[in-house]
Parts: sequence; structure tokens; C-alpha cells
Amino acid sequence: MNKKLINRILVSVISVPILILLVYVGKIYYLAFIIIVIGLSLWELLKLTKFPSIFLKISIIFISLLGVISFYYNKMEYIILLMFFLFSLNSIILMLFYKKNFIRNLYLGIGAFIYPALSIGALVLIREFPKLITVPYNTGWLLGILLFLGIWICDCCAYFFGMAYGKNKIYPSVSPNKSWEGTIAGIFGSLIVYLVAFKFDVINFFNFWDYLAMTLITGVFGQLGDLIESKLKRTVGVKDSSNLLMEHGGVLDRFDSLALAAPIFWLYLYLRFVN
Repeated sequence: MNKKLINRILVSVISVPILILLVYVGKIYYLAFIIIVIGLSLWELLKLTKFPSIFLKISIIFISLLGVISFYYNKMEYIILLMFFLFSLNSIILMLFYKKNFIRNLYLGIGAFIYPALSIGALVLIREFPKLITVPYNTGWLLGILLFLGIWICDCCAYFFGMAYGKNKIYPSVSPNKSWEGTIAGIFGSLIVYLVAFKFDVINFFNFWDYLAMTLITGVFGQLGDLIESKLKRTVGVKDSSNLLMEHGGVLDRFDSLALAAPIFWLYLYLRFVN
């Protein structure tokens, strides 16, 4: 077993139990964890894209974290106000001090507020979802764990099956190792997770079609999220968003699939069970 794979396994063995515990406990503890994840992910993204102002970097992170806190307290209307304030602040600072690439940097600041900040912040909405439909709070941890588990199994199946049998590349100029064979294996891996969950009635208000929707969200959109982040890294000419997690790359690398899957899953839950 090579050193890279050993390091990947080591980080997973340490981090996965901690993550499971935090999802289980929920409340302010899980919120704090997601805030840390978003703060680090934003810093990595803004550093990769050479965002010019350290003051605005800190401001974008701070305002984004306020947005995630508003998720926790179910104050969704504050998001519009925060986005307007961020847009205004960006405009003033960039016009006065950073006129070069003004439009790029202006919309990069707003884009970072949406992705990865609010998109990863949807994990908080999912954990707190039981509050909207009056089911036991602990149901939120089952929703969260099923989402994480579907993404993890999908990634593992896609990685190992793709390494062994991958012949037909999806987008080699962006992600040379991703193959259609691995992608299909990842979708089937997610399907097995949710078929088992359906068999044991893990979420008592879910039916078969809800689990099938989760399969599509994690198996298809989760892998698409990974591909989008790969395109971002290729555009700026780096392999990983950082080396903070050793062979796992950066925090954004670890949450890229969830950054797309989580908001779609929350939207599905909201439209299916609230509206």
C-alpha cells in the first residue's frame, strides 16, 4: 500500500468518527464545525483566485458566516440583506483601491458568498430540518449521516472501480482520472446505501422514491460538484485547494461534492415535505 493511500486512510479514520459525533449532537456544536469548514474553504478559494484585498477576504468570510448562522436560526430573509451589504462593500473597496479586474473581483466576492459558503451551509439546514416539520430532532442526524454516507460510498466506489476498470474518460482535460465506469460504480454505490436504508426504514417519513432521489443527488450531483471544483483548480493551475489535509488536499477538496449535493438535497426536502 503506497504512502498516499495510507495518509488518505489515516485522515479518514480520524475525521469520520468526529464528524459522525458532531452530526449526531447537532445544535451549536455542529454549527461551529460547519462555520470552521466554510471559513477554511472560503479562504482557500479566495487565495486560489488571487482575490486582491485581505480586508475584503476577511469581510467576505465574516459576512458569509453570518449567513450560515441565519440558516441555523431560520432567519432566511437576512441572506438578501447580507448579500446586498457584501455587494456594496465590495463595490466601494474595489473601486477605491483595486480598480484592476474590478468586475471579476466584484462578482467573485458575491459568488464566494453563494459557493462555497451558503452551499456548504445547507448542511446546517439539513441537520435542523426536523424543526420545520415537527418530527424528533434526532431525525436530522439521520438525514445528515445518510447524505454523508451516500457521498462517501459514491466517492470510494468511483475511485477504486475507476482505478481498476476505468477506460472511458469523462473530461480528461479537467479530471484525468475520472471515468464513466467509475462514475456509474459511484451511483450504484449510493443506490446500495439507500436501498439498505429503505429496507430498514431509517427515515420513517421517506418512501422508496425519496431514497431514489437521494441516490441521484449524491451519485450524480455529488460527482458533478467534484468535477466543478476540479475545473476551478485547473483554471488557476493547481492540483489541490491546499495541503491542509495532506493527501486529501484542502478543506474545499473534501466538501466539493457536498457543496452541490447539500443545497439540492435541502431544496428537495423543503419542496417535498414543507410546501
